[in-house]
Amino acid sequence: MADVDGSGASLIRAARGRRRVLRRRFDYVFGLLLVAGLLTYSLYGLVWPYPGSSFPDQLELVFLGLVPSWLCWLIAVHPRIELGESELIVVNWFVRHDVPWALVDSVDVADGVVIALRDGRALRPASGSRSLASALRGNDVQQAMANARTRSALGPDPVRPRSRLDLDARLFIPLGLVLLLIGWFAVR
Repeated sequence: MADVDGSGASLIRAARGRRRVLRRRFDYVFGLLLVAGLLTYSLYGLVWPYPGSSFPDQLELVFLGLVPSWLCWLIAVHPRIELGESELIVVNWFVRHDVPWALVDSVDVADGVVIALRDGRALRPASGSRSLASALRGNDVQQAMANARTRSALGPDPVRPRSRLDLDARLFIPLGLVLLLIGWFAVR
């Protein structure tokens, strides 16, 4: 990641028209593999049910496959930091924070990523936390956030940062319905 002047402006210019997404690569890949494995195991149990199973058994299997998969998705795959031209988006396990760059006071990367806001609040992104792997080989997210630290001029009436619940169930609701149909047809 080349950042000539240390201000992060080159990162923002490179992301013009699109957002730059920062994630913990190991957690993301491990989470995807874990979700795929759990869903494959559930699908196998649904397609080839044990003799004498009924639809409530299939419903239980769908529930036992989807809920852990969804939690693994929220914890490992979902967290990220998005760098845009005008705002910074921090997506943690259950909450999404939309923060205009004008409200970012500083970014501390000494012990995980801590984004200090001008109103005194501090955001601690789940994707920027410390881990044993990041201590051994360096944390790419921390390094990118240190390079992307920019401070815009505070306008006369800045927009407040928005925080909202973000459970990211878009994938799992239709998937649950498909798995229920598969389970229903398998025991008919």
